[in-house]
Amino acid sequence: MARAGFPDVFQEETVSGVGGELSGYLYTDLYGLYDLEDHWALPEIGALVSAGLIGGTGDGFQPSVPVSRAALCTILYRAEGQPQPDAESSFSDVAADAWYADAASWAAESGITTGTGGGFSPDVPLTRESLALLLYRYAGEPSHSGGLSSFSDADTVSPWASQAVAWAVEQGILLGSDGRLNPTGGASRAEAAVMLFRFFSQAAGEAAA
Repeated sequence: MARAGFPDVFQEETVSGVGGELSGYLYTDLYGLYDLEDHWALPEIGALVSAGLIGGTGDGFQPSVPVSRAALCTILYRAEGQPQPDAESSFSDVAADAWYADAASWAAESGITTGTGGGFSPDVPLTRESLALLLYRYAGEPSHSGGLSSFSDADTVSPWASQAVAWAVEQGILLGSDGRLNPTGGASRAEAAVMLFRFFSQAAGEAAA
């Protein structure tokens, strides 16, 4: 402890410092997510990694890479316990042996996604509003009283996503910046992890209430 720079184990600063060092070890050294060192979203990403919901890409975590439809549906599928789908995917662009095949089938059966009109489009990057829509459907499309009038770009939210975005804002899952939502902007893997962390934390809080 002394060699690591923490001479007094009873100081509050020591506890938080050790926690930070352990976090860095777990997610950068143990899990091989070396590109997360000192990353702003490490706490949220780390929680999802520990829960087995998300992992690396084979080349670190790649937090700035856009999150894909396949990746997001797979995370939700894992959160649900990876139930066996009733049938193979009916999407023409999902091979039976694809790593996300069961997740795509489950997501379709559960009504979380109906595809993009051109299939499942597994590699298509998610926008902030489309990510909110998938979470909204996964949550069962709950009623809400949220509104978007406080955001200067509220009129840029797509009609098909307006209810989902309003719900996500109300729940604190989707936050704006400088009074803007940027609904059609892309969501990185790090940003998606933060939204998912907020979503699961909210759900856990409601379940415990």
